[in-house]
Amino acid sequence: MTQPPDQRIAQLRALPVEVTPWLLETPESYFDRLCIANQIAPADLWLAMRRSESRLPLGVSPNYAGHALEVLGGIPIGRFDKSQTPSALGSSRAKGQPQPRSLLCRRCARGEVVEIARHVGPICIRHRRWHDGGADLDLDGRASVLAAQRIINGALSQRGIAYRSPEGLIARELLVAWRELHQPSHAPSGEIDDFPIVARLMSRLSEPEFVRMLIHTKAGRQGHAAAIESVFTATVGGSSSPAMMIEVRDRELILSGRPVRAVARTIPLGPFAESLLPRIPTIRARLLQHRNEFGHAN
Repeated sequence: MTQPPDQRIAQLRALPVEVTPWLLETPESYFDRLCIANQIAPADLWLAMRRSESRLPLGVSPNYAGHALEVLGGIPIGRFDKSQTPSALGSSRAKGQPQPRSLLCRRCARGEVVEIARHVGPICIRHRRWHDGGADLDLDGRASVLAAQRIINGALSQRGIAYRSPEGLIARELLVAWRELHQPSHAPSGEIDDFPIVARLMSRLSEPEFVRMLIHTKAGRQGHAAAIESVFTATVGGSSSPAMMIEVRDRELILSGRPVRAVARTIPLGPFAESLLPRIPTIRARLLQHRNEFGHAN
């Protein structure tokens, strides 16, 4: 239930120019737009807010002044209530994780800078533009790139995984490492060109079955390296071999129908898997960073 604003905050008056908040817009973003619309310096507006509520932090911290922002903006009380945030509604990865933040497409936001409490990818499907980092690049005719964004919006969004995440970082690192080994003369690719492969890798590396495989310490570095190589080559298409079957039966890890200990001893590691061995602990730690949520996902 939304709590009424403090009586001292209620003494504040709405600013002359009202600003309508976007869905899931963060208090920080709304505060900035409120200042711009009313031509007020952020420090001056915050000082006025603190005169009405001395318990607010000394530094400008809109996230702690949701009710005051609602009054100043002339918007319904409760818009910035914490119970309406994605984490409270159960759509974030796990308790204690930072609130997801992304910038809206500038075209969707009518040219304004709007930050929302939700993970979004670097592409606006509606306008078919790459908008990451303030860019505005046309993607018309690049179906594979747009399809990759739908992976970000679909399966990865449901898992609470952002494009700029540990999974994304590992996917890009694996791609670079594979090219250095197998395609040393490959010209450096741009981020947009690699985006389809990276998105597919992120999806495969975050699948619950794969994550459960990583949890099993019995697999050791060899087992984990073999599984990562198998998933990578199947995803990227650099091998005609089928992806390794990964199962967990009665707390025992099964790779391609064999117990993991047998696989770890007998499976010949390819050059790529061998090159990954020193980095397996780091790769595993990053991909398991949010394993608690996967435990509740299925």
